[in-house]
Amino acid sequence: MRGIAADPAAPERLKAFLEWCGEEAGGPDALLVRFEHADETADRNRRRYEQSAALSAFGGTVAIVLAILQLAFHHPLVVAWEEGRRWPAIALLAVEVLAVAFTFFSVARSLVLYRQEGWLLWRYKAERLRLLFYRLLTSPDFWTGREPAGGDFLQWIGREVSQIAVLTRVELQALARSAPVPQQPEPAACEGVDAAALEALVNFYRSRRLTAQMAYFQARAQEDPLSWDNPRLLPFFFFSSVGAVFVHFGFEIASFASKNPQSGAIYRSISIFFLLCAAVLPAVWAGIKTWRSAHEFTRNAARAAASLGVLKRYSERLGREKEPARVFATLDLCETFLDAEQREWLRLMLEADWY
Repeated sequence: MRGIAADPAAPERLKAFLEWCGEEAGGPDALLVRFEHADETADRNRRRYEQSAALSAFGGTVAIVLAILQLAFHHPLVVAWEEGRRWPAIALLAVEVLAVAFTFFSVARSLVLYRQEGWLLWRYKAERLRLLFYRLLTSPDFWTGREPAGGDFLQWIGREVSQIAVLTRVELQALARSAPVPQQPEPAACEGVDAAALEALVNFYRSRRLTAQMAYFQARAQEDPLSWDNPRLLPFFFFSSVGAVFVHFGFEIASFASKNPQSGAIYRSISIFFLLCAAVLPAVWAGIKTWRSAHEFTRNAARAAASLGVLKRYSERLGREKEPARVFATLDLCETFLDAEQREWLRLMLEADWY
């Protein structure tokens, strides 16, 4: 919505609406100003949350792997300690303690400062303000002159803007479980709208609202998933771990059966290596899964692809419709769908909350 007031294609009635929503007339409490503030805050908090999620998952995985290494090499470390070579045990323990402390610090920092609900709340506020802007813009009452009553934009817009401003984290759960209902305008309410103004509204809406939203969905749907962002990796890690246990068992038997002490020591070292792999692989996958759950990459891409198809059909319908009642009905369906899509995204991300 940035730069929207400068669009030369905006119809005259929209320009009056933008003048009141913009900073010049409404000041810091104007709708567009509030949207930009919420949008910037949401982006900033999202980056902090995702950074914290990645650091926590990485630190926790490193701590677990180091603990496994300490357990696997417990006997050699004890022998080295008794012989006076204490630095290997001390170094491993120090790194392990640092990894654990780093993980706890990162998680505590997120719980206090950058909880997932924090950036979700600001993102939802921004999207509600965007929805409110286009809801009011596509209202037939606005284009027939029935609203705002007496030209009082503050009374018409202010109440809903204030309701969005006081949204809390607690309300997110309830909002995610609700669904919007289309409010199809009565044909009589659409009478009297100038044909040229209606065409300008449709052109503006398709170019600024639908085109931008479809571009967003297109980018999300076509994002190449990361090589580790694949649900098939779960059975791969599991059966690789099982295979490592089987190989470990084979080399362990070979070390006992070997009559050559040197060969037995080599077999035993290989056996320990595969035993480590069997223990480390699940820990690595758990770290990756924890990080992925904070983003829900795959499910968000599938959701974007489905939403893109719906908006394309609505855009095509708007390009064909000329009857005011049908145009406003389609605009209402577009906004209802985008409202429902935003709530579905919110529900998905809340379910993905991992701390």
